[in-house]
Amino acid sequence: EEVKSLGEKFVRTVVEPIKARPVVRNLLGLVSLYFFATFAYANFKVVRKMLSPRAKKRRQVNKNLTVIETLNEYLPGNRAALNGQALEKIRYVTTFSYDLIFRKYLRYLLNERKFDADAVSDLLHLKQQAQLTDDQIGEILREVALRTFKKYGILMTDTTGLTADAIMKKAAERSIFSKLLYLAELPEMVTQQEAEISQNLSWQILEIFGATSDDADKLRIRTLSELETEDLESLMGAGGAPEEEGEEASEESGTLNE
Repeated sequence: EEVKSLGEKFVRTVVEPIKARPVVRNLLGLVSLYFFATFAYANFKVVRKMLSPRAKKRRQVNKNLTVIETLNEYLPGNRAALNGQALEKIRYVTTFSYDLIFRKYLRYLLNERKFDADAVSDLLHLKQQAQLTDDQIGEILREVALRTFKKYGILMTDTTGLTADAIMKKAAERSIFSKLLYLAELPEMVTQQEAEISQNLSWQILEIFGATSDDADKLRIRTLSELETEDLESLMGAGGAPEEEGEEASEESGTLNE
């Protein structure tokens, strides 16, 4: 009864006077409209900021960084612990598919890590745990090759007449080309089958770069055991700046931006 009495008192002292005074009623309506409009605009700005290209790029960089940092916790020192469950955790956090996780780590490895037996073993283990097929690996290698070509242009072994900056870029391209060709010709990475030349993965990579068979013979990595990365880099240059896509990264600050 006391609550009911308070309710009735509120109606008599507050609600009814407002109804009886249009000016007060209209003023309260305007105040309510102002606060509603302010709240709606604030939410609009938050949503617009979240959907802006800059915000999307930041989220992409963070996802790529998650892939690289998480996998580096396992590779190469703790490779055996990298299993399907660990990859599933990365997939859940980033929403990336397994082949995209492999693709992003491959770009990172080609540009940032020493290309040696450990690096190749890491890629083979990652491929196995991600259960990637030959077709998926072929698509990934072609995509990375095409991205590299778009960034550096046609492969050149003779850089006579080029500027110092151009020579460095071409050296970086040759380094990536050699690594991709090695992976494409590695039986453990891609099953080597007799097929028409147009279906041959190595030939497809040569075609993407505009390279000849002579170029491939000059730049082909025969065996990692006989190759010191220092020698490779002195002949062809370091891996170079990480590839970007203006995206999807990387735009993204190189490899992370992709």
